Amino acid sequence: MSLQKFRLAFYGIIVLVVAVAAFFVGAFVSKKRVEAKAATAYLAVSPEEVEASRGFVAAALASRFISEHPAALESLRRARDQNPSMTGLDYQLALTYLDLADFDSAAGAAQRSVAKSEELGNAYALLALIALERARQIDSLELAREQIARLVKESTEAAPLNPMPYYVLAEFYRAVGQSELALGAYNQALLRSSKSDGLMIVMVKAGLSGLLLNQSSQNSPLQLNMISGVAPPEQLFFGAADALLRGDKGQANDYLEEVKGRISKETYKAILSDPFFQDYLSGASPIQVPEPETSPSPQG
Repeated sequence: MSLQKFRLAFYGIIVLVVAVAAFFVGAFVSKKRVEAKAATAYLAVSPEEVEASRGFVAAALASRFISEHPAALESLRRARDQNPSMTGLDYQLALTYLDLADFDSAAGAAQRSVAKSEELGNAYALLALIALERARQIDSLELAREQIARLVKESTEAAPLNPMPYYVLAEFYRAVGQSELALGAYNQALLRSSKSDGLMIVMVKAGLSGLLLNQSSQNSPLQLNMISGVAPPEQLFFGAADALLRGDKGQANDYLEEVKGRISKETYKAILSDPFFQDYLSGASPIQVPEPETSPSPQG
């Protein structure tokens, strides 16, 4: 496949799809924070405001899809007015500012996302893309190589299965005339764009966030949702996380051993290596978390 065809496909497949996924995870977490009694800092945001903010973000995504970027920015600002604590909003703003070629505002919003530990993999990849677009404008691509390499590495370490850093890497290689490396990076992005795996990653992240926010010593063990008597893979991850929160490492291991044989090795490794799951694996644990694969970096 030609570089041009890859480029035409990947912005929609990766950047836009990742933005939609980030929105749903962010909306889920924001909703849980409003509902959680312990999260007093969020109680000033009413359920109506939370719902309105989600509507504005949905409108922003629709506007971005048809390249109405000023309208998307206005919708995101209205979402922020309704719910300033909405998780993932800074990342959405950063994407939109980049679409408007406002690199300073885009970088500022992405850095706020990193500072809040929100959408780390996406935010680091977006900072790399911003650095690339800045460099294109002033014809200084080689000077940006080291910065892009560092940000791509941060992104892949934060989210090993995220396709976006590989897309950015491919764009860099294409821009500097390294076509063979560009095609390789595009293919790596494509390998990480499996629809089923991506959806499960989003579901697991959202569910783990909800479990952590609603953690209580008085909670009963989580009842898994079964389909024809069988727990779907994402439910097994939820059960393992819940067991770890309750200190039942044996039960957690049982759930993880069961799910390991039902999904791809790469997806299993990525979920256990993801920061969302690392929270549950801190401290002494018999669970062996695989080391992430070596992170890519632009080659000279």
